[in-house]
Amino acid sequence: MTRYSKSYKTSQELVDHLKAKGLAIPDEAAAIEFISRIGFDRLRIYFLSRRNLAGNGKPFSNGVSFNDIIDIYMFDMELRMLLFSAVSKAEIIVKSAMADVVSMKYGSHPYFQDKLYRDNKSHIEAINIFDSVINQRDNDPRWKHYKDHYGEPHFPPIWTMREFMTFGCVNKIITKLNGSISDDISDVVIGVRKNSVLISWVSCLVDLRNMCAHHDRVFNRFFQKTPSKLRLEANNHIPTNANISRRVSALCEVLDHILLKKGEAANIKAELSRMLARHAAVRAEEVGL
Repeated sequence: MTRYSKSYKTSQELVDHLKAKGLAIPDEAAAIEFISRIGFDRLRIYFLSRRNLAGNGKPFSNGVSFNDIIDIYMFDMELRMLLFSAVSKAEIIVKSAMADVVSMKYGSHPYFQDKLYRDNKSHIEAINIFDSVINQRDNDPRWKHYKDHYGEPHFPPIWTMREFMTFGCVNKIITKLNGSISDDISDVVIGVRKNSVLISWVSCLVDLRNMCAHHDRVFNRFFQKTPSKLRLEANNHIPTNANISRRVSALCEVLDHILLKKGEAANIKAELSRMLARHAAVRAEEVGL
């Protein structure tokens, strides 16, 4: 292991470095301004996608220009915005389904019902999650209203609690619920009583939501988690193609299914195709199309 020794480089020096690696830069002043505004490290992954990493010195592929890199970067930014909007809608659907299914069977305050959970360990873990959620909401007027007007139970109604919970918290809670309840939630969200699929999908969408919220790369990404296939008919699966299950197009299919189930005019995957047509520098296989 060696000690890091690279020194700071100005935007001009970075442009010179890119030119030395074979990147065509039609407008050097614009490239300097773009790197200064966006940051070289944020752009690095896009540069790498167009370099011959097996070649001597890892040069850029023939014909690649800085304008291509900008096109790829803008595509990725637009894609994150599209996905974040869709995931936000899916998050609300999942939260509402969880709260509605649970409260219909166990009432407004189901938290201490043993039968709600998979086992005692899951029950304890869930209570700790709920407690952590409200402890972070001391200044929320909805929580203050509940505390000021009701001494018991300790937690607010589940339909209020859901508004305090992040998508990640909801995901964790669903994994703690007993199979019958999580099957019911799955039926509401995806139309099939199969909690293993629901848990897989929600887990993937939580990761996607966090990537979009924190401006992480979605373009040309192989996701660590893959959404479980849902068989609707003999030869009809979502996602449809196992070869792209780790690409973003698979998650677009999942979002389309969840949103369309609730009457949302989604067509996320179709919009992904239209975006691809508008950004010539992006390759179809880099998003799973």
